Amino acid sequence: MTRAAAIVLVSACALACGRAAAPVTPLAAPKAHEAPPRPAPASRSLSVTLGFGAQGLHVRVLATGAPEDLRAWTLGEDEPDRLEARDAADRPVTFRREGRRLVLESPAAVVTYDVRPREADEDARTTLIEAARFRAAGEKILAIPDAFDAAVVETTVTLDGRGIDAPVLASTFGVGNDRVSRTVRVAGAELRRVAFLGGGGGRAEFDAPEGHDEAAWIGYTAFDPRAVAAEVAGFRGLLHDYFKGNELEPSTLLLAVDARPRGRFRVLRRASGLLVALSGTDPFDASLRLAVAHELVHAWIGERIWLGDATPGREAESYWFHEGVARWVAREQLARAGLLSPEEYATEVNRLLGIVTTSRHATRSSAELVREGTTFGVVPLLVARGALFATIADAHVRGASRGARSFDDVLRALARQAEAKRGPLPEGALREALAAEIGEARARSGFDEVVAKGTTRRLPDDALGGCFEAREIVHQIHDPGFDVAASRTSKTVIGLDPRSAAAIAGLRPGDALVSIDVPEKKGEARLEVERDQKRIVVVYAPSSGSARGQAFSRRAAFRHDDEACRKLALRR
Repeated sequence: MTRAAAIVLVSACALACGRAAAPVTPLAAPKAHEAPPRPAPASRSLSVTLGFGAQGLHVRVLATGAPEDLRAWTLGEDEPDRLEARDAADRPVTFRREGRRLVLESPAAVVTYDVRPREADEDARTTLIEAARFRAAGEKILAIPDAFDAAVVETTVTLDGRGIDAPVLASTFGVGNDRVSRTVRVAGAELRRVAFLGGGGGRAEFDAPEGHDEAAWIGYTAFDPRAVAAEVAGFRGLLHDYFKGNELEPSTLLLAVDARPRGRFRVLRRASGLLVALSGTDPFDASLRLAVAHELVHAWIGERIWLGDATPGREAESYWFHEGVARWVAREQLARAGLLSPEEYATEVNRLLGIVTTSRHATRSSAELVREGTTFGVVPLLVARGALFATIADAHVRGASRGARSFDDVLRALARQAEAKRGPLPEGALREALAAEIGEARARSGFDEVVAKGTTRRLPDDALGGCFEAREIVHQIHDPGFDVAASRTSKTVIGLDPRSAAAIAGLRPGDALVSIDVPEKKGEARLEVERDQKRIVVVYAPSSGSARGQAFSRRAAFRHDDEACRKLALRR
């Protein structure tokens, strides 16, 4: 049986054997590099309850522990309303606020508060509270004692659906109806990475030898969420087999429809699952499928396998690996499973080639890019370099071994090292593993030319196999002129290039965003901003010309033979 047939069979079995409700008609914090949590006293525990009512989300956090554990709490990022603290005898506790911190005069066992409805934006972490439905992220809404951040404790998470008609309730710990309560052992820092969901929708559960998966969705999707949930469960099992994992933890997929424009979906890895925020018109096409697969790969690359400096704030130094190589794994495994067509496969490769060809930062070193921080286009370029490096390395390993080995074997060697070390690996670990396959000189020069310096922006002509041929095309330079994603999140203009069409049209750094419409490809950009208490509309074409570069297309001989193309291009 082929790998493609196997995953289809897994998905079909999951649909047939799981308990699925009828359908209703987008950088993860790493685990592998974290210090082992210190043991917690047996008396220490947490209980978190979320209820839905007229005031929005009502949150109740009950903590037990030594008195010194309960004197300082950190609130979520959302401003709480009707905040109260009480001791174990239910007596009010006086406190003072220092930003997001609560400093208490005596230990508080219970902290309660409301999170009110607020204007939603395209950041999937933003708390969404509407009539009879909600979406929330732990870091936004949870108050947790500081002493619990690093200690693994028994934690009960309860979602109460009273106030929601026919509710589906879920967190990344699991799904259910009406009232859901799950008890897990987790550190407070990990609890902040949980996502919560509630409202009218559906749910599904899948049990198979490959693992246990659950899914929940609220709102009307343009696709059958049951089939998508089954596919994701099957693909997660495939990745477990790819990395030769010893165990597969349960996982939850959450789909939340909101008012965002089509094509501006967000996929976030949240604790043991995924949160997908999308519009009701988004199809589950190659773009969304790749984004979901990319985040699933992070369960290994970025969590179990971490390269480089693990110090907070230094993560960007390894974006090329944790994001770029993860993107390569997602693309290759989807294609081998038959979930990307040959055209979709080539489109993804050409997208990466377009980024390295047209980026305004194309000639800059990776060290310079990391120092640029949030400047527009830096992260996509680092990711593209990492994914193209993996593509070239794969071609070299296959050539050196005459097809007996591949870059997959290099990544599996890293996975074994990470499992043995139980901590971060040096950045050079990948080059060392690659050198064992193709030699030190070739491994180092490939890394330097593609990732570190960016001087190589082409793939070998045979890098994608015999189905595709390389050619020269004109890549259009799509340049919004500022960091669109960061600006949407902060609601101010960030990373504006003073030479860009946006700046020439009148946009200024720090302008407060009232509305923003920037097309992904072609079209006119239109922004409304507020400056000096005045509303200003800025309209411009987010493009600055074109550049010639490499791309791949299907050979004429295989244009109508997908199976033959797949055998040549998507090698085992």
